[in-house]
Amino acid sequence: MRRQEVVRQVRALGDIEILKSYFLLVWLDWRHLYDSALTEMCTSIREDFSGTGMGHHRGDLIERLDHTLGQLDRGPEYLKMRLKKHRPDLRLADTEIAKGQYRELKRVLLEVDREAMQTPTRTPSRFVILFDLFTSMDIYSGSRSTFMCSLPLPSP
Repeated sequence: MRRQEVVRQVRALGDIEILKSYFLLVWLDWRHLYDSALTEMCTSIREDFSGTGMGHHRGDLIERLDHTLGQLDRGPEYLKMRLKKHRPDLRLADTEIAKGQYRELKRVLLEVDREAMQTPTRTPSRFVILFDLFTSMDIYSGSRSTFMCSLPLPSP
């Protein structure tokens, strides 16, 4: 089974933790991805990891890519030594292709993260509306402390 199909099947499970774990595991491998698998991962990032509630997942993915890219950026001598010792089945040229692909995945993650940060998360809470109302009433009443003490704290 090709990785593109695996990505689709893992996505179809509908469990973001499993999908994230799969990405984290694959990205440790240093192998380059088939173009179709890379495209599927980018699509997944845009669709499955978008929105403000997914920020911690994106952070985990970015952290792993940073780690992997840091390893791949250490230079050819380091890579040759590591490949010889831990991954004799990989070629140095494969790691160069993988590096470009991991950079693309990180670019997409950062783009999705930036979009999520620019999206308003919600309408003002009742607390903010009441605070604004009582603050404006303060002009006429002379004291807002009476009002503020009786307000419940907003839940997180």
